[in-house]
Amino acid sequence: MLSLVFLKLGLLSFIDASALFENFDFTNVFYISNWSVFRLIFLVYFVFTFLLAVFNWVYFKAIIEYVSSDKNQLSIFSAKFILEIKHNKSLYITALFVFVIGLLIRAYQLDKPIRYDESFTYLEYGRSYIGYISMNYSYPNNHILHSIFVRISTIILGNDLWVIRLPAFIGGIVVLIFTFFVGRKWFGLKAGILALSLVVCSELLIGYSVNARGYSLQVTLFLLVVFLALGNQKTNGRWLLIVILNAFGFWLIPSYIFCLAVLFFLVVVKNGFQPRLLLFFILSILLSLLFYLPVLAYSGIDSLLNNAITKSCDSLNFLQCFYKNISAIYLKLTPGEGIMQLFIFLVFIATSILKKTKWISIGIIVLLSLMIVILGNNIPPRVFVFMIPITALLFSGAFSGSLNQLKPKLFIPFILIPFVSWSIYKDKRFDYEIVLNDLPELIGDLKSKNAVGVISKIPLDYPVRYYLSKNDNLESRWNTFGTDTVYVITSEFYHQNINTTFGDKTKVYQFSEIKKYNYSTLYLGVRR
Repeated sequence: MLSLVFLKLGLLSFIDASALFENFDFTNVFYISNWSVFRLIFLVYFVFTFLLAVFNWVYFKAIIEYVSSDKNQLSIFSAKFILEIKHNKSLYITALFVFVIGLLIRAYQLDKPIRYDESFTYLEYGRSYIGYISMNYSYPNNHILHSIFVRISTIILGNDLWVIRLPAFIGGIVVLIFTFFVGRKWFGLKAGILALSLVVCSELLIGYSVNARGYSLQVTLFLLVVFLALGNQKTNGRWLLIVILNAFGFWLIPSYIFCLAVLFFLVVVKNGFQPRLLLFFILSILLSLLFYLPVLAYSGIDSLLNNAITKSCDSLNFLQCFYKNISAIYLKLTPGEGIMQLFIFLVFIATSILKKTKWISIGIIVLLSLMIVILGNNIPPRVFVFMIPITALLFSGAFSGSLNQLKPKLFIPFILIPFVSWSIYKDKRFDYEIVLNDLPELIGDLKSKNAVGVISKIPLDYPVRYYLSKNDNLESRWNTFGTDTVYVITSEFYHQNINTTFGDKTKVYQFSEIKKYNYSTLYLGVRR
């Protein structure tokens, strides 16, 4: 059925298509010049879905048998898991307690004021039509699959802040679950609990669990694929599932290429190299390319290969840029400050000399460094947030032998250490967000029966725009000086003031201070 829809779209002329989709802003998205390219893409999708249907028909019996086999294995796993819980009640109660703490920490921060990046992403992409989201990659902020999830959740539940953050929040919670199960499968029960306690306390993971971006979902997908790939079962069906999940990872964020590289390295280290392993990874990339065909047609290949993230430094400053990028990643991902950061990093490196995690940490660092050199020296540290659970797993796995020797009475207090360290070495690099705390109250104070301009500068402008959409007492013109009356918002945290920040446009207005908030000041400007 789906293949027939793609076939019809591929055969429609521009005039017929614009008449069919007149209620979906068709002519604002498609043009005569690019419609021929999209028709070709629809025909490619027709061929792909048709071949998929043929594959399903030919191998239907084998697919049913595989699904039935997986159901049986799931039943066996569930029975063994329940039995393990009965024999290790204190440990599982501890794991549940740690998980609930992580859930509560993230839920508590779910209503934090909206940040610049998530407000920009929602306003520019997340509230658009799903078809438009899937093709508009004008800026790397559009994590396509996440934006689609946001669009679906806001259609169903409305555009409140918690709804916009719901996909990321769910991803952040599932990260905790998958970290435990990967650790348990890879190194044992106690290692899984220790790894869980470490990611529960990660302020970066907490931050991205309540930030409407795709990073928490990326970590979730990555851990799920690691769990499947490191299993003993090496059936083609399992690897095809991994291919599909990898493709979704790419569709989520193109920087999933780093996750794929680390995954390939982990599988080779654990199970050895197999030729078909390379085949399945190539299939992952090819399937991802199918998802990105609309992006290539609408936004162009440069939107993926020559954007703000992948842009390389010139050859003269190459080493300096590389060192600066690596240093920024180290400072961002390593918890604590100063000597504590160095200590944690050295312990991470030291896991490479221990038996169960031999060479893994050093191998990953070398691999990612080479990829940064090849792909660009402007890779933001947040791209590597998936390394936090991997680091926690390697910490736990390296000392799993010692952990297994500890009795529950000693092990349970031991895992509380990360909670203490998190409270002591709180990441001060999130302080810039505190300036946003004023905005809900500030925008709520604005009232006017006439059209007014509401002016602010980055990083306040898009958060202001989001809160303006929630204010029914104001007919506002966002970032427009054309009205007779304007409200101007400045931030003392960013050393903003009316004259130097907003320039000559302010000269035609007489300004008066309306209210001073903790970190911001509201001015009223009336045209002279």
